[in-house]
Amino acid sequence: MTTQALGKAVQSKRMFTLDGPSGRKVYPAFFADPRCNREHIERVCQALGDWPGPSKWEFFTSPRESLNGLTPIEALVRGELDQVLRAAAAFQER
Repeated sequence: MTTQALGKAVQSKRMFTLDGPSGRKVYPAFFADPRCNREHIERVCQALGDWPGPSKWEFFTSPRESLNGLTPIEALVRGELDQVLRAAAAFQER
């Protein structure tokens, strides 16, 4: 992925960044995990809207009761996109 494409993905809320060491922006590794469908992760990111990167990170990496105790990433690996999108909508409303 080019730097320009990465910037567009962040701008369109399909991806997000976190502050890494020395203030550098870093991207969560799950965007490049071959077990995950990146397009599905991007759809969930967009569903989370304007939430900041750390909040999106919390959503993706914290177990959810609505996903039977799985994290959204674990559920996406299993192909449960619709369930994760519903969990994202509930997270967005809190």
